Amino acid sequence: MDDSHNNIEQERRQRYLVRAMELYGSQPFETITNELVAQRLGLSKSEFEALFPSLSDLYFEGVKMIKGELLSIMTFPENKNFEQGLGIVVRDFMTYVAERPELFQVLLSSGFRFEDRNNVHSLVSETREEIVSRISSKMGLPKDLPTVRLLVQGSIGFVEATTLAWMKQKDLHLEQVIQLVMGALKTSLVPLGNMIPKGP
Repeated sequence: MDDSHNNIEQERRQRYLVRAMELYGSQPFETITNELVAQRLGLSKSEFEALFPSLSDLYFEGVKMIKGELLSIMTFPENKNFEQGLGIVVRDFMTYVAERPELFQVLLSSGFRFEDRNNVHSLVSETREEIVSRISSKMGLPKDLPTVRLLVQGSIGFVEATTLAWMKQKDLHLEQVIQLVMGALKTSLVPLGNMIPKGP
């Protein structure tokens, strides 16, 4: 009974976080107040503050949630080679962003308004580091090798910048954007495995 109740409470909190992060992704930070978020969630101000003591706490927990969702997507299938796995991951990532653009926008804004923005920025950096690690591991290459780190991090930056640019205009279909991104990544990442010696 307790587990069932806890699960319901967790799901409810998750729904609140998603709706609050959508608000952060669609409005300027300076316009967002406890009252506004509470109204968006259908809560009284006191109910909201009982769940989230401050807007900073809410934002930090929301970014952690988005980090978890993105990392669950950035998991390469074991039964696919790197190029096939990369295609699946890119498609899943772009689909996630297309369906939840405000959440992606929140992740990249790094909580610049809050006093603990360094903690938020650390979460975002950890997300990128984990993606670098997963891509490098799938390629069978050491993630701390400068060439690998530079190219993989640069590729991640390219995907982020391309995604943000597409979100502003939406003048291409999602499938066209996926194909463009994959074409660029195949040029930069796929040959990397042949460029770097893996040992004797």
